[in-house]
Amino acid sequence: MRIVFTIIALSLYSLVNAQDCKEILWEDLVRKIEFDDPFTKLSRSQLVKLARVARFRDMKALPNIEITDMEQAKNDSIEKLLEDENVDIDGLLARRHEIELLRQKKVEMVNNRFNQQNVAINGYILPLNLVDEKVSEFLLVPWVGACIHTPPPPKNQIIYLELAEPVKPTQPFQAVTVKGTITTNTKVSDLYLVDGRSPITSGYAMKNADIKLYIN
Repeated sequence: MRIVFTIIALSLYSLVNAQDCKEILWEDLVRKIEFDDPFTKLSRSQLVKLARVARFRDMKALPNIEITDMEQAKNDSIEKLLEDENVDIDGLLARRHEIELLRQKKVEMVNNRFNQQNVAINGYILPLNLVDEKVSEFLLVPWVGACIHTPPPPKNQIIYLELAEPVKPTQPFQAVTVKGTITTNTKVSDLYLVDGRSPITSGYAMKNADIKLYIN
């Protein structure tokens, strides 16, 4: 009877754990930050013109730079076109560095809502250690080739993982599903490449995670 009770208890425990495990998408890990971005209200043509004005003014502000009459006249004509379209050139250029920082912050900030939550997420693994063709420490990224064939994603799109039991990947960029408790934790890991190593910053971590490998 005690054995039966134990089996039932373990089954119920597994069921509760499965129900408590929330399946999430990579976009869920991006913290939603709302701010007024005036540049989004401009057309592509206006953005191009504004960029030209910004470059001209930056160049003009440099020491020992002589601006020709033709260059000045060309810039004046561009500014006139923008002003005719009610574009606040001075106001926008004064805020460009502020908006750039806000955009970067929006891209990189982690979502604390999932801190210490039991989650499941799909992705691709980048091994950090390899012993007897098995891996116990790796980075999880949202797409094939991230950090190697393409630039690294922002840190809120990289999860550092440690496994209790090493696994043997069957292919490069192994597709997996991982389940475990996710924490918001910034960490820099060395990813070893053919031509050297590259420091990669992750914004999340999982320890003792369960992992399922998929074979194409």
